[in-house]
Amino acid sequence: MKKVLCPECGKLTVPEIITAEREVMVRGEKIKVTSDMPKCTCCGSELLMNGEGKDSFTLAYDNYRKNHNLLTPDEIKNIREKYKLSSKPFSKLLGWGELTIYKYEKGALQDDAHDEVLKFVNDPENMKMIYEDKLKDNLEESERFEFENNLDRLLGQINPYEKIIQLKFRYKPNEFSGNRPFSIEKAENLILKIIKCSVKKSLFEVQLVKCLFYSDFLNFKNSGISMTGLRYAHGPYGPVVDEYHDLFDYMTANKMVNMQVIPFEIGEGHQYTNIAEPDESVFSESEKKLVDEICKKLTPLSSKQLSEKTHKEVQGWKDTASGQHITYKYAERISSI
Repeated sequence: MKKVLCPECGKLTVPEIITAEREVMVRGEKIKVTSDMPKCTCCGSELLMNGEGKDSFTLAYDNYRKNHNLLTPDEIKNIREKYKLSSKPFSKLLGWGELTIYKYEKGALQDDAHDEVLKFVNDPENMKMIYEDKLKDNLEESERFEFENNLDRLLGQINPYEKIIQLKFRYKPNEFSGNRPFSIEKAENLILKIIKCSVKKSLFEVQLVKCLFYSDFLNFKNSGISMTGLRYAHGPYGPVVDEYHDLFDYMTANKMVNMQVIPFEIGEGHQYTNIAEPDESVFSESEKKLVDEICKKLTPLSSKQLSEKTHKEVQGWKDTASGQHITYKYAERISSI
């Protein structure tokens, strides 16, 4: 390593690299980071050296994004590049300041609202919906023509099962979705995580649906937002994911899970096991902790026991008719799992 001038003692020194843990404040939250800190070998002062790895603030932002499940700069860039737009027109398209996307891609920390929008428009079907509704006039005519051609190309790559998901789960965030748009990424990885963490590494349909319900509703109770954006309705055996058969068929067709029909004395059951591994990076630390607790306490219970539990505990099921959506406002009345 080359010598540098220490601003404290005024001597040329070859810095000593010390690995240290420190706390950095990010949006009022203390974030722990471990970084290499160059020190002057003459006086011990900390030195600032441009280009020598990530600084503590960059590392803190990385950790904050991970803890809060925010998109990384590279992920934001990938979303923009999918639509073949440079940063300025992409910012204009979304109705933001011209330099907003550029700053995010260079490491600036996006707010939660912008993060949710970016995740939403990552799906071409969602982009098409809001583009035609209110974003079209944000682009110049020349930009609009190229963007629309590329959007049509992306939509043509969607398989039939994805189209069903996008058709049936394309709804605006409200009290029935837990104040967030539906996220197929969160939903499929939550299903995979629940199955993986289950006692027998497999779950029947009723067990899986009940674990999804508690994951979403308790996350809403804790944070004011659901985990997946799924809607739940009144089913005969308690709360169920609205259109859950389409969601499970989608995952089976895309070889994420395997479904086996298990015959009983009366009727049959659908048992699910994992083919794919869950990507747990899509969850915040608090979300992962919640799901682990739910799996530990609920997956040992039978389908009948879980149905009886929701019949007793979920006031939203008691207050609704068959097929009626259950508002997340009832989450406050779920005491525990």
